[in-house]
Amino acid sequence: TNQVKVLLVQKFGARYIDASLRHFVAAVEKYALRDWDGGALKAGKFVESITKSLMAYCGKSISNPRQFKAGNELKALGGLSAATYSDVLRIVIPKACIFVYEVVNNRGDRHDAHDIDANEMDTKVVVPIISWVLAEMVRFCSTNADTVTAATLIDELTNKTYPYFEEIE
Repeated sequence: TNQVKVLLVQKFGARYIDASLRHFVAAVEKYALRDWDGGALKAGKFVESITKSLMAYCGKSISNPRQFKAGNELKALGGLSAATYSDVLRIVIPKACIFVYEVVNNRGDRHDAHDIDANEMDTKVVVPIISWVLAEMVRFCSTNADTVTAATLIDELTNKTYPYFEEIE
């Protein structure tokens, strides 16, 4: 994640990138440990920090933390000028983040545990998406001169992650 950080802080604030990477690593670790609730929680925090990162990049002020609503802020990014800001920042990354945020915030404990464990199912979709979001930010920050490093980082970020497996005879 150090190479990712070095690349991302060239365009995005270090404060939010540090938080994003910390939440990303924690989400992937919890996913690998089959801690579905913990993985989803960290994916939600990842989205919040990415949202703040995008907002800061686009010159938007970040409201009082108690009143901050990532979903609303992500939707508002779509209203920014297409002539000034890339579709990646206005539409592509925000829409992926909105999906993760909606899944994480509107499901989870609301499901009957005697049926399909929605937390497991949800975490299995949100972790690859947050990996993709981070990879898309790497792609956005990469210069033409550094495409090999960017491609390597993107490949590492988007490789499938599996929970630990235990073999039982």
